[in-house]
Amino acid sequence: MTRSGKAAAYKLTHARILLKADINQDNGGWTDSQISEALDICQSTIELVRKRFV
Repeated sequence: MTRSGKAAAYKLTHARILLKADINQDNGGWTDSQISEALDICQSTIELVRKRFV
């Protein structure tokens, strides 16, 4: 979904949030503040996405 770029913007943002928050990465997941700065979104959006999908 993130590679083709053919999905709605909010879906791509949600996918990026979940990919960055994934704790099964080599160095663990990113914190909410790191994700917020990297994707230029507010932390409440990150919290809502995590709550909804995790």
